[in-house]
Amino acid sequence: MSNYFVIHRPSNSIINVIASSVEPTSTDKYKFVEASEGRLSQYYARRQYNTPIDLYSIISKPTVPEILPLSSDDMESLNVYVSKYRHRETVERMSYVWRVSERTIRDVLKAL
Repeated sequence: MSNYFVIHRPSNSIINVIASSVEPTSTDKYKFVEASEGRLSQYYARRQYNTPIDLYSIISKPTVPEILPLSSDDMESLNVYVSKYRHRETVERMSYVWRVSERTIRDVLKAL
């Protein structure tokens, strides 16, 4: 059996801990995150203070890479975006919005 944190989605607060042999199904209101023994110990130590416990105070927040790989469909969409906004936005802004390198944006601009 594995332990799972029951997380209230809107607040990211841990509501409870459950044990289940199968992974519970998340809903619009609650999601379930597997809890290791170390994470459970942290949870129970903080629980004694009777304050809401944010999930990301116990586990590390997932990081989004700064530069994302593009599929061929994404590359086509990027070409359309750059051609539409090249006169209104900077290369830096377009690369930030699309999470691609500035070099990728410059390559698209050269191809136009």
